[in-house]
Amino acid sequence: MKAEEKSIFKLATFGIVYFLLARISMLFFSVEPSNISLVWLPAGVALYYTFRWGWQVLPWIFVASFAANISGLHVPSLFDWMLHTTISAAADTLFAFLAGYAARNILPERSEGFGGLFVFLLLCCAVPCAIIAIILATNLYWGGYLDADAAINVGLAIFMADTLGALMIAQLLRAWDRRSEEQSGYSKVGIATSLVAIAIFVLSFWFGRLWIYLSIPTLLFLVTTSKSFYSYASLTLAVLLYNALYAHAYEFSAASVERIEVLVLSISLMLALQVMTIQQRNLNREAKERLTWQARAGTDALTGLANRTATEPVVKMEIERIQRRGKGEFCVAMFDIDHFKEVNDSYGHNVGDQILKEVTKVMIDELRASDMLSRHGGEEFLMFLPATDIKASKHVVERIVTKVRDHSFNAGDELINLTLSAGIAEYSHENALHYDDLIDLADQKLYESKREGRDRVTV
Repeated sequence: MKAEEKSIFKLATFGIVYFLLARISMLFFSVEPSNISLVWLPAGVALYYTFRWGWQVLPWIFVASFAANISGLHVPSLFDWMLHTTISAAADTLFAFLAGYAARNILPERSEGFGGLFVFLLLCCAVPCAIIAIILATNLYWGGYLDADAAINVGLAIFMADTLGALMIAQLLRAWDRRSEEQSGYSKVGIATSLVAIAIFVLSFWFGRLWIYLSIPTLLFLVTTSKSFYSYASLTLAVLLYNALYAHAYEFSAASVERIEVLVLSISLMLALQVMTIQQRNLNREAKERLTWQARAGTDALTGLANRTATEPVVKMEIERIQRRGKGEFCVAMFDIDHFKEVNDSYGHNVGDQILKEVTKVMIDELRASDMLSRHGGEEFLMFLPATDIKASKHVVERIVTKVRDHSFNAGDELINLTLSAGIAEYSHENALHYDDLIDLADQKLYESKREGRDRVTV
């Protein structure tokens, strides 16, 4: 299929979806006149896809809206019938143009956080919906569908119905786009919470609206345990069910105060969910950034090893664990590359850095899965060997020293050999050394190796 044919097929599919959502809105959420709905779902679809695909969707919106509205605006005069249906379709198209323009040209600059939500509510929902509500209410009054007194309340109801539809569907689709960026998925707890939220809405319908306040803690729990898409989907389903029950169980007109109360409640809940979702997203982002900075702060930039900032709490935690248990031991080993200053002086610091990385790789290859190697500073390395006594630790450290001795390192155009000196200190419940004393002891053992000729291990 050619690109142009794909584009036409995509737009035609959009037009069909728009028409079906309009008819669903009229079927399940409408009150008199029959095309005035408690929730206008096409508003959210129009906003989202105008933002995504541009102005090419507008003709399809007009045609789909005309087809959806034509039965609800029937009057004896064919001219008046077509005229008022055309005005309604044009108003729906104008909403898509105004909201889509704001979304495409203004919102991207402030698309994140509470500032972005305010811009979205004002320029993508409130202003376009208010303009459309005035046009549609005037059209209904002009066509004789409403009297003057009812036109104002109907205009307010249309404004809220379009706003609710935009809040529901546009944000639901946006959350679908964002789902891969979020860590949490959907668990059994999330499913149970969604069912509880829906049950609360049903209970509030039969047993009084006070039950609806229980939805707030439920939403908080849902937001913190699921991706935003699932939160939006759960609340959207619950609010739609709530509105459908009210539309069919009670006989009230589009201009009634009861209708407006239901819409205000529904909009308030959707806004509350969006605010909670933004806050949760901000908290998740801050937590991720904090972990990233902690990882960077605890990692040596040259070798990729942990640094002493990251190693110290690990060793201290093991000390505390042994003290609690009353038994156990571990060792720390301090390494130093012999005569490394001469390498830097002879070959330059760039070569020295490359050799440090190569030494790191040789040492890592000899580590056990439980061992931790860190760069302690300069050409010094610290190794933590948990649950290992002095004898076993010496065997591991000597193997590393031997591997480095036997390895040839690339120093520019020539190969050179290096050696390591090492010192080992043991911690046990019996000696109960403090962390600083333990490191100092390993350092003393290292310098004993240096004094006795280097290229050796001292315990």
